[in-house]
Amino acid sequence: MRNFVRQAYYNYRGLFTWLDWPSYITTVVFGPVLSIIMFTLVGRFALGPAVVRPYVIGLVAQYIPFIISASILQVFVHEKQNATLSIVYSSRGSRAVIFFSRQLFHLPNGFVIVSAGLFFSWLLLGLDFAQVNWLILILAVLTITLSSSACAAFLGNFSIVYTDWILLYRTFAGVILVLTGVIIPISSLPPPLAALSQILPLTHGLVAFRAAFDGAAVQAVWPSLLGELTVGLGYAVLGVIGFQVAEIYAKKKGLVETMA
Repeated sequence: MRNFVRQAYYNYRGLFTWLDWPSYITTVVFGPVLSIIMFTLVGRFALGPAVVRPYVIGLVAQYIPFIISASILQVFVHEKQNATLSIVYSSRGSRAVIFFSRQLFHLPNGFVIVSAGLFFSWLLLGLDFAQVNWLILILAVLTITLSSSACAAFLGNFSIVYTDWILLYRTFAGVILVLTGVIIPISSLPPPLAALSQILPLTHGLVAFRAAFDGAAVQAVWPSLLGELTVGLGYAVLGVIGFQVAEIYAKKKGLVETMA
């Protein structure tokens, strides 16, 4: 465990480019907060004040996969761009350990963005916390964060063999926004898209996240929390397999030395 944490720490320090405070605060805190406020005000103007509560709650939650995926994807990309991927592939370390170590220190970002988003939503948009079940809210944030990090690392495997990772990230972000119930209810989606939403991170956790603001009990939301964890576990398994497949492909095609 000690070696795992140490590996995760050095991976985080070496490949995560938002570690200076100006970058971290503007990207992880203020950027999402400004977007939440902007979209909420647009929704309030278009649909009336009653839309603010469910709308802003969904917008806060969806920034967990947004920030987590951007954080973890850049780790995969920078490993390739900095020409250190060959060192990883030449090591005899467990590929599963390497895969999961890339996620560990990014997990707190999920709680950071939710805390900032909810605080400013209360301060500027009047979000009410009177009925919140804080235990459910924390569990919802935790499960969404875990599933989002597993999915982001799974997608990171594609950045090893595919150069345009920005397109990959933007596609993922758009799918999350449209298909997870943040704005459009799942019940309003065409059946194929509704089925697809069930295997995306955030879909199940968002149900528990919103229910927490209505004071829901654990018994009422545990299926949603379990569903979110199941999705995350699925991406974790696929991610480890994909990491090994990407290694074989990268070695075969000579994609491990691409320093730019």
